[in-house]
Amino acid sequence: MASDASRLVNKLSLSPGLAVARPAPRVRVKWNATLRLENREIPVRVWDVSREGLSFITDETIPLGTGVCLLLHMRGLDDMAQRLAAPIHAEVRNSILTRDGFRLGAHIRKIDVEHQHVLGGWVERLAARSS
Repeated sequence: MASDASRLVNKLSLSPGLAVARPAPRVRVKWNATLRLENREIPVRVWDVSREGLSFITDETIPLGTGVCLLLHMRGLDDMAQRLAAPIHAEVRNSILTRDGFRLGAHIRKIDVEHQHVLGGWVERLAARSS
């Protein structure tokens, strides 16, 4: 018999309480992104990034396995005044309810080469600072 907590986790499409290690290192960031859902755009806060994925906080839950489109806002590696908007196609793999909203983990399925280079550069730069 499923517990009330288990039923709530399933109803909200949250991830079970299991830690899943990412294959690539991740770094904590305070970036913005725009989540495109149906016919609307929702501003979200990016929590952390890696070369292969990212997590972001939103007020809405999104079912696990759902494909999402994000426009990730970041600065240029060599020119901090340069503002970039990287279109990303990702799949929601994790959902955790926090006091700030739903923190969704997504695996990047598609990102263009130029923006992948910038994202990877930021991951390396920020990882070096934190070690």
